[in-house]
Amino acid sequence: MKYSYSVIVPTFKNHEMLMRTVESLRNQTFMEFELVVINNFKEDGLKIKLDKYCQENPQLDLVYINYPLDGAYGARSVGMTYAKGNVIISVDDDESCDPQFVNTYVAFFEEHHEVVLAGGPYILRFDSPDPTG
Repeated sequence: MKYSYSVIVPTFKNHEMLMRTVESLRNQTFMEFELVVINNFKEDGLKIKLDKYCQENPQLDLVYINYPLDGAYGARSVGMTYAKGNVIISVDDDESCDPQFVNTYVAFFEEHHEVVLAGGPYILRFDSPDPTG
């Protein structure tokens, strides 16, 4: 198998935040993964935007799937069927991943072969003052 790790990102009409997420994944310290983006909306120009981004960033192995109107859960399920990795890491389209994000999962699964599912805490960061008050 070419890849051991696949990162899947479902998205729905959220181009700007998705591109920030993709950029944060491009800046990972561990880059041996495929990125599977599932557009959960009708084709809206996202594929063109991602194709251009990948031409400028050839180190990113990106798979684009257009699978409209099935919700985030359905989009993740579709992403898992296309993913080549034997470890699936799910990321939301509005997340910005720390450069060690993927490497943390790699290290964990390499040390704990018996584990089949893992998750982690979210660290909230805001571009503007904390909206929760």
